Amino acid sequence: MQFATATSHGPSQQTGYWTVASDGGIFSYGPQFYGSMGDKHLNAPVVAMASTNDAGGYWEVASDGGIFTFGDANFHGSMGGQHLNKPVVGMAPNLSGKGYWLAASDGGIFAFGDATYSARWAASRSRPDRGHRGHSHRQWLLGSRSRRGRLPLR
Repeated sequence: MQFATATSHGPSQQTGYWTVASDGGIFSYGPQFYGSMGDKHLNAPVVAMASTNDAGGYWEVASDGGIFTFGDANFHGSMGGQHLNKPVVGMAPNLSGKGYWLAASDGGIFAFGDATYSARWAASRSRPDRGHRGHSHRQWLLGSRSRRGRLPLR
């Protein structure tokens, strides 16, 4: 079983982190538990999660691009049920918290809500040593050929 982690860093008094297992189960180490997909049937394993800006919720993303929301995390769309060339490997919310990006293992980027897609990110796919910053200094969107590997979680 594989795990991914998101840190709680909002204005609330919650400190700590959550860990998500590939079956969608959430393990909370400090912050409040808002729910999980751990007891549900999934079409694909959960590969990443991200915290909302205020740490009042989180998103889980599966390798097929399906998004699951908990707490104050809002659903802005997903790639679930759509054909993907390669699986989704990570996600990052944008600074406003009203959108997010999904990153596929081939470097494909999918933007939802008010997250924007920049053509310069697509251009970086041909340069394995380069990534481009998103709208927050904590977010790097990198292709799978990068030496850094996967999209960091928040």
